[in-house]
Amino acid sequence: MLMAACDDGDAPPPSATAAGERRDGTSIAFDICVDNTTWTRPPLEEHRALLEQDPRYPVDEDVLAWYDAHFIRDIGSASEDRKYGWAGIWSDERTAFEEACAQPPDVVNPVAAREVVELWLLNYETVAVRDGPAALTVETRSRERGYQVIHFPNPLQEEGTAWGLIRFVDEQGREVAHIGPDDMQERIGRASEVQDLP
Repeated sequence: MLMAACDDGDAPPPSATAAGERRDGTSIAFDICVDNTTWTRPPLEEHRALLEQDPRYPVDEDVLAWYDAHFIRDIGSASEDRKYGWAGIWSDERTAFEEACAQPPDVVNPVAAREVVELWLLNYETVAVRDGPAALTVETRSRERGYQVIHFPNPLQEEGTAWGLIRFVDEQGREVAHIGPDDMQERIGRASEVQDLP
């Protein structure tokens, strides 16, 4: 099990808060489920040729949007695997989760139950995760190769909200991408021109 936590000294993990009382900047401990340091996104031509071998899904703009993704929020569905293929992770044959993150088949998936947030970071690594009044913030560091998968407790679950806005920032606090709260439509983020946070 690889465990990482935000640097708050000896502060305990955040306790449950009532709706509307989320604390700005509260650190959230996270598990690193996969930390691949060798993966590279396959060339687009090779990627498209592989996708075209699956007749179930036309290779359209929606499918190719996953190829450009840098951040993905998993929703715990059994069909998620194909979407990681759409993002180019099919070229990594060793996507094995650390024991702390793997779930036995007879247990309800905590990601599907909205108890745990699962994020995939492609060509990025996680520095810290923080809760806040308007969004979860994931501080990241870019890297040339590899990807990470992280798990952390969903701070919104006790408020009756499945997901919230997730902002991905660099180490200077500038936003590089975000994923909106919509379950099905806002699941991927692409790193773009860096924006300063207000």
